[in-house]
Amino acid sequence: MKSLTNNDKNDNNDNIIKYVDYSEENVYLNIIMEYGGDKNLDEFIKDQKCGIDEDIIKKIVLQICNGLKKIHKANVIHRDLTPLNIFINTNNYSIKIGDFGISNKLEKNQSYTYTMKGRGNSPYMPPEIIEGCISKITNKVDIYSLGCIIYELFTKRKYHDDKMWGNAKIDTDLYNREWQNLIEDLLKKESSERPDIEKVIKVIKNIQT
Repeated sequence: MKSLTNNDKNDNNDNIIKYVDYSEENVYLNIIMEYGGDKNLDEFIKDQKCGIDEDIIKKIVLQICNGLKKIHKANVIHRDLTPLNIFINTNNYSIKIGDFGISNKLEKNQSYTYTMKGRGNSPYMPPEIIEGCISKITNKVDIYSLGCIIYELFTKRKYHDDKMWGNAKIDTDLYNREWQNLIEDLLKKESSERPDIEKVIKVIKNIQT
């Protein structure tokens, strides 16, 4: 991932953890990464005693989307986008995406790859990974994971837990109903029916908070 993350250090609008340097010590390889924030997003969500303000959610989600836009433009599938792998500076809600340990860099003009069942963090896995032993995947797996993360920001609950009990809805009395519509689009079972990241960003920017 060095080619994706080792960009100009003055580029602060990246929303992706940057590679800084590495060192070797005996049998250990120490990789030095940019500081991402004082918490990961999972910790941030759990720390919120009440619901998260809609303006803050919108700011967080747009930054995640901007990071994904850069990742997908580089023809990379993250494959493990979860709140544990997204870092936040709680002073200003700036976001950095990290942990590209199981990501895939596709070849030029390649739009998909294959993966073994179970590679990733299961609460955020899309159906195409869960249901097949060997699955054909595209960058729409990240779109599905994004939908799970947005749902969690609004509800402080895991989407798949609520889905199991038939109660996977955000409170549209508190939040704009357009968020629920967007989440449903991102979580479509068929990957081809999910919007690409450019369309997601456009929709979010138009949501009134």
